[in-house]
Amino acid sequence: MKKIFSTEPQFSIKTMIKWSLLAYFVATLSGCVEAVKIDQIEIKAPTDSSLTGEIQFNNLQFPIENNSTSLAMTAVDSLKIDLKLNFKNNLPKDHATPSALLTQIVKLGFKKDKGAFLDYQDATLESSTLNLSDFVCDRGIKISTEGTKLIVDLKDFSSITHACQGSGLAHYDPQKIGYRNINQYNFLKHNFFSLDDDRKLGEEFVVNYLKENRHLILDENHPSTLYIKDVMNNIVSHSDRQDLKPKVYIINAKIMNAFALPGGFVFVFRGLMEKAPSESALTSVLAHEWAHVTARHGTENMTRAIDRILLVLAAKLAIDVTLEVKQVKAKEIISALSYGAMMVGSELFLMNKSRDAELEADTLGTQYAYLSGFNPWGISEMFAVFKAETGRDFSTIEKLMSSHPDHDTRIENGYLLSSQFYPSRSLSAPHVDRLAEALQDMRHLKYPTSEESQKIGMGFASNLNQFTKNKLEAITYNLYFKNK
Repeated sequence: MKKIFSTEPQFSIKTMIKWSLLAYFVATLSGCVEAVKIDQIEIKAPTDSSLTGEIQFNNLQFPIENNSTSLAMTAVDSLKIDLKLNFKNNLPKDHATPSALLTQIVKLGFKKDKGAFLDYQDATLESSTLNLSDFVCDRGIKISTEGTKLIVDLKDFSSITHACQGSGLAHYDPQKIGYRNINQYNFLKHNFFSLDDDRKLGEEFVVNYLKENRHLILDENHPSTLYIKDVMNNIVSHSDRQDLKPKVYIINAKIMNAFALPGGFVFVFRGLMEKAPSESALTSVLAHEWAHVTARHGTENMTRAIDRILLVLAAKLAIDVTLEVKQVKAKEIISALSYGAMMVGSELFLMNKSRDAELEADTLGTQYAYLSGFNPWGISEMFAVFKAETGRDFSTIEKLMSSHPDHDTRIENGYLLSSQFYPSRSLSAPHVDRLAEALQDMRHLKYPTSEESQKIGMGFASNLNQFTKNKLEAITYNLYFKNK
């Protein structure tokens, strides 16, 4: 509980204390203690148009306007303030997002030794789409008294990241980039791989893949490659891994996707560039892929797989047999488990396409795009295209990504993140001409047919799948027998 005294100006405090003490003695003489008289409530609305909604005092409800609202009140001794806020930050015109409910409990009264006072609980935030239970929003709603007036000040409430605080908020706040650790490991969550291991894994796959598929990759000095490099460098400079230099490869195939591997190796299919409705959309997807790198999803996922296999080995090889027998059986068990895991789906791909990893990459990627000067809801725009193209030639490789969240969830999540967490500000206009020029520079390249593109996409996935399986087997085997 907080105690806030009348704050404006100094003579009001003295006056209120004097009259409150007088009221206290009068009330004591009459055998009861009355609450401070509040005959007016003033709502100071946000100074911009970043949010709309309504405010409710007990059973009274009225909309939040863009100017102050005053409401006459009888004497009260407690208030419950509910603000249902619909955020409009960084949204396309006429788009609405799920609302958040900000609740604050208020008590009005006085004490003999304190004078007039106001007790209230920190405001808490609830969302229909996100778990915000640990957020306290004591910086977004200011409550004070001025004489017999209660003032609810929302002038500075522009976004959840600006108005609230909580243990998980740094993960959503783009201003915390460079001051946060998104790879926090402990005894419940760990990673067998170092940052240098990440780089070596990604580099090894790239070297192996290019040996047989170099002809599918645009030259590193091709204008389109240079363009994507420029976009990626912009993203990286606003990310949680600004020290890492991205390596870009454009694959000439009619596939609407991109992948980023541990260590910063980024593969972009030509089809993604052609289907991107704007540079904001393309930038948001590339920022999403870079988030897989910064969050280390690939090696974290491999670590979880290794842990599972080691547990099975410990159980199945518990019988005291010779080391030679254990080595033979271990290879058989590891191979079967690795193969079985690969057959379940794509969750063991080095780029990691599990549901939780995808949603975290959406969260981080929209922040990178926002700080890069683009509309953070561009990823929603891109996923609307993905949804429309489902089942067509461009989306072939998505058949391998069965663990993805559904498109509607991704679309709405992008809009929600943009509106609630990132304060509204002037963003750079999408550089449509740059993207158009990059596409024009590829017109002379022979475009593979749909069948050829499907083969290229499946070949890329198969290569990565086999590479991951081999690494998984070798690392697990060595770890198991390390101390034998």
